[in-house]
Amino acid sequence: MLAHRDNQRYAKWDVESTAALLLRRFPRSHIWVVKAARMELGTFAIYSNFVEWKLIADGAGGPYHHPGQRSWHHLQQLMDSAVNKMNTCSENDDNTCSAVTAVTQQDGIHSSSLPVILVGFSKGCVVLNQLAYDRAATMNPKSAEKDDTLAKEFAKLATEAYWLDGGHAGGRETWVTDDSVHKSLVGVSVHSHVTPYQVKDASRPWIGKEQKRFITGLTKHNVKFTNVVHFADEQRSLENHFRVLETF
Repeated sequence: MLAHRDNQRYAKWDVESTAALLLRRFPRSHIWVVKAARMELGTFAIYSNFVEWKLIADGAGGPYHHPGQRSWHHLQQLMDSAVNKMNTCSENDDNTCSAVTAVTQQDGIHSSSLPVILVGFSKGCVVLNQLAYDRAATMNPKSAEKDDTLAKEFAKLATEAYWLDGGHAGGRETWVTDDSVHKSLVGVSVHSHVTPYQVKDASRPWIGKEQKRFITGLTKHNVKFTNVVHFADEQRSLENHFRVLETF
């Protein structure tokens, strides 16, 4: 972020700082930050490692959500790889590993079979959306992923999911609006935290509408959830959009 002329003013919320914020929010947890597959123009996060992405002229675009994209399989493989790396560091007491090991502030062996809390912020919420689509698919006996037993079991580890001010420039599918996907979230504690920067954006009115449909769907299927609007009485600002990471 420091290398970008406009984005450097928000460097206090870079990847490392966000990891530290999450550790303060979840002090008894291991914190893993998954970066986007790439950044367009140094600004737009493209999570094509989890969901099919449709680019538009300015290089931003948005996701194309549908079941069967194996998002849980990908996340499970990332976690297994990271945990193996951490355990190798712990066993070898290698100085090159000390920095990443210290981030968790935990002793002992790391595990990828612990309960999972998912947190998506801004465009990162599209990853949560795709995980929700694929969670619904694993519950369907006709699912293309029905034989991916490990991914299906890994999906069951998710106990909570936080959608933090989701938004992107794709024109739709900022929030999950599919009723069957809402239903599949039964058993997960869902938390929606938004700011006027996204849900009150006159140039992208679908964001606020879709967020309301998301909450309506959760209500319909008795999914346990919280829904909080932060900085509701303040002017829309990108800074407040980032500040939701500090206040959720």
